[in-house]
Amino acid sequence: MADGSAIVVGPGSWPTNLDLGGRDLTLIGAGRDLTFLDGGVEGSVIRGADSESVTLRAVTVTGGIAAQGGGVYLRGRSDDKSSLT
Repeated sequence: MADGSAIVVGPGSWPTNLDLGGRDLTLIGAGRDLTFLDGGVEGSVIRGADSESVTLRAVTVTGGIAAQGGGVYLRGRSDDKSSLT
């Protein structure tokens, strides 16, 4: 997967513990009530470093557990997340 890729995720519950691996990524779901990214209570659902970014559209992130960033954890970032719903 190339840096800056956009991935369309269909409806359903998708088990994932995604490491961005140095890439910027966009995940586009079918709707926040239809597409679920589920961490299975095994760490952060999505994780990366301060130089990486993730854009989430029309998805629900659930099932993450971690001391920091159970849902989305980008090491070293302190972004404004006030627009998240």
